[in-house]
Amino acid sequence: MQFVIKVVSLSLMITFLIGCAQTITESNNEETVSPVLTYNVIYHGNGNTGGDVPIDANEYSSGNDVKVKESDGVINIDGITTAYCFKCWNTMEDGSGIDYLTGDNFKMPENDIHLYVQWRPFEVRDTGPAGGIVYDIKADYSGGFRYMEVSRTDLSDDADWDTSGTLCNDYELGGYSDWYLPALDDWGKINVELSDWFLSDPIGDFKDEDYWSSGEGSFNTDAYSFNPVSAFPSRPESKTNKHYVRAIRKF
Repeated sequence: MQFVIKVVSLSLMITFLIGCAQTITESNNEETVSPVLTYNVIYHGNGNTGGDVPIDANEYSSGNDVKVKESDGVINIDGITTAYCFKCWNTMEDGSGIDYLTGDNFKMPENDIHLYVQWRPFEVRDTGPAGGIVYDIKADYSGGFRYMEVSRTDLSDDADWDTSGTLCNDYELGGYSDWYLPALDDWGKINVELSDWFLSDPIGDFKDEDYWSSGEGSFNTDAYSFNPVSAFPSRPESKTNKHYVRAIRKF
């Protein structure tokens, strides 16, 4: 009886050892799976004072295609000495790296990519910070502004002079409410740069009609209008007449 128990115990021990050996062998035969490394694209405003810096929530593996996001109206204006708009993105803050424009594509490397806004001065016909069209640029930044922009749409096509001024003062676009009625000098610049009928590519959708200016005649009842397409200023006319209205602002 004692011999039988020892034989059974030995048999169980051998079975246990064989099972362990099989488990170890199967474990050693399993493939080792390395974790997939992912990287991010981080956008930086680089001193922006307005607009929205894009956020890329995607995670990229090395070799994935990356499409550069839109700047979404980022600007850099301090109201004292600076007024710049978006030029491009660059992989270095000081612009010494690789430039990318909105919509460009590149392959993701094996590291995160940082893209910094690069700045340039505004140019005539650029979109201004409020969403208007830049039509005039001073030689330098002084008196709190360097540039002028005009609204892209008419505020009215049937307003008397008093109403036109109110419409401009009450106008708000792009978060800015500092609009006012153009002077005759402003209309002359708008004509030359944006709307003259001799231009091959006029912009701003100005009508070949009279628009009110802020210029008043020698009598309190008179004011001047201006046709931004034909460039014909009016003689002093009654403020009760009805004309088109556009607004301007400085920045």
